[in-house]
Amino acid sequence: MFGSKQIQDEAINSFFHAEGGLHPVVQFSKFLASDSPVENGEDILGWSMLSSVSSRDTYMHHLYSKALNTHQRKVKIDLMSQLNHMMMVDEVFANFLDRPAHNLYHCRVIENGECMDKYIPTDFNCLRTLMQTFEDNCGKFSDYSRRYVKYLVRECEQPTMSIEESMSKINDACQH
Repeated sequence: MFGSKQIQDEAINSFFHAEGGLHPVVQFSKFLASDSPVENGEDILGWSMLSSVSSRDTYMHHLYSKALNTHQRKVKIDLMSQLNHMMMVDEVFANFLDRPAHNLYHCRVIENGECMDKYIPTDFNCLRTLMQTFEDNCGKFSDYSRRYVKYLVRECEQPTMSIEESMSKINDACQH
């Protein structure tokens, strides 16, 4: 995966011990897990806007917890692989939706200040086709990937392009 044992050790060390502390991604995860998100009366990173943790992130949290409590390289490599997978899936759907990864949860329809972007799947052939296209080009539709099924459903129920264009767009997004 990373090459030689020395390169793997360097990758692990840089990930977990950057400049004598934890890597910023790990620090942020630790911040999210803290009991006191407010430091010196300041709401860092807009904690008050966070309402819950997605169940789709459970495996990452599990690996992070294990990585903090063990010296096993495999657990730390598994965590890095999971984070890499999550970033890849985010980028694929960002490309599919034509928006930056940090703005994936943009609502198409807002009424009275509430998001009305809720679709009940009825076109299961379309949904099956798009999910199969993802699996054929990007790999298994993992538990984390399922957080984006709603966007495939939305595209099937209120299409902005043909099914062939949607398939091509998923294929292209997976190739980047």
